[in-house]
Amino acid sequence: MVVGTVAGFLVSLLIECTQLTGDWFLYPCSYRLFDVDDLLANTTGALVGTLVSPVLWVLVRHRGEPSSDLPRRVTIWRRGFGMFCDLLAMVLTSGALVSITSLSFALARQDLNSTLARVLLATLPFVAPAVQLVVVLASGRTLGEAVVRLRPEPRPTAWQRLVRWAAGSGGWATATAAALPFTGLLAFALAVAAVIGLFATRGRRGFANVLARVDVVDERIEPTGASEER
Repeated sequence: MVVGTVAGFLVSLLIECTQLTGDWFLYPCSYRLFDVDDLLANTTGALVGTLVSPVLWVLVRHRGEPSSDLPRRVTIWRRGFGMFCDLLAMVLTSGALVSITSLSFALARQDLNSTLARVLLATLPFVAPAVQLVVVLASGRTLGEAVVRLRPEPRPTAWQRLVRWAAGSGGWATATAAALPFTGLLAFALAVAAVIGLFATRGRRGFANVLARVDVVDERIEPTGASEER
């Protein structure tokens, strides 16, 4: 309970400070007021949530849910939440890097319009998709898929992993960060394709996996060919 409440307070405080400092001194003035009422309301909401969550957990357990060791269906909600986790991780990472860099320049009394600052602020948004690319190439799946316990099937080759990244959230984040005349349209097209693919493709595998020619299954399902190897 304490951890949840403190986390809610800190997140709310971060948002209020971001507003007060003009995105951590990225702008010369604040664009909204520091509202103590918002801080109290958000902290209270976090407290209520932590108090209610054990009750909800008991109710779910009493419904006779299957064992956590058993494979489960790949639903729209499950896939969608995994995609949301990927998106959230990259947005938060990029935002944090830009904010920390801007704050560092402001505290050091350095000009944010200098060549160094401009290059850094233009480059940092590419860090998150680059990290995701490394993760996908190394493990075959994204962070969001790991969170919801999904994996590609069959085991993707290197080119299939690259396609999954480029046609998915990694390509979207890269196109968004590039800020070139055509990249905005590309990012929009990838986002629309991801949403449509979530509903229209077999097994909810999505647009990127269709291009890569792989399916998405529960990680607890035995991999193809594993039984023959035994």
